Amino acid sequence: MHEIVLIDGCQDDEPGKVLYGVLTHMGAIVGIIHTDKTAGGLDLDGYAIARGLVRQSYDDVRKQVDAQALVGNIVKDPFVKRQNPNAKIVVLVPESFYANHDGKDLTYVHGGRFSFKGRDIVVMSTNKFYDKKGKFDPMHFGYIMTHELGHLFGAVSNSRRTNTEENLGTHCTNDCVMRQEDGHSRETAHSFGRVGKTFCNQCKTEMRNLHRVR
Repeated sequence: MHEIVLIDGCQDDEPGKVLYGVLTHMGAIVGIIHTDKTAGGLDLDGYAIARGLVRQSYDDVRKQVDAQALVGNIVKDPFVKRQNPNAKIVVLVPESFYANHDGKDLTYVHGGRFSFKGRDIVVMSTNKFYDKKGKFDPMHFGYIMTHELGHLFGAVSNSRRTNTEENLGTHCTNDCVMRQEDGHSRETAHSFGRVGKTFCNQCKTEMRNLHRVR
């Protein structure tokens, strides 16, 4: 069984509800996933932890959260240190992210999967999933969340498999949620969502083999 600790710093419960659906979908591929709380539910303690992590990682000049600093602060947090060392950590916050990857300054960052000091972590900003009127796009968020959880559970991790590319990490070149979209993910998310498409057969098989699920 996979254990996930969720730290949700969003006042809106919609992203958490979408995350819960994505975890259910992932569980059908990689085996049972247990979360310490229901995604999208009321969790004042987790909210307070998330807000503290944002304050520690926020760049007042850029008005954005440094995603890599956030990951460093997550692994140092007393709450996280008390968790099962094998548990994966998922953190949702509403603030915009920036990051540096191989010397590239990235200012439009949804989030990502990080492996740091023995912890597997996904951090996700919900900032770019709202339109100018404040309407949340669950299909787009679900697509990106599925992509990052795919990384978390080992999709495109076998260096010997075919149909992969190196583009801000290893990604799939099939018609698959594990492609690297480079800015066009909203359109792809909606085209995938309309037909219920997520992982290609190669990525599904890869994750099932990794977690010995048949």
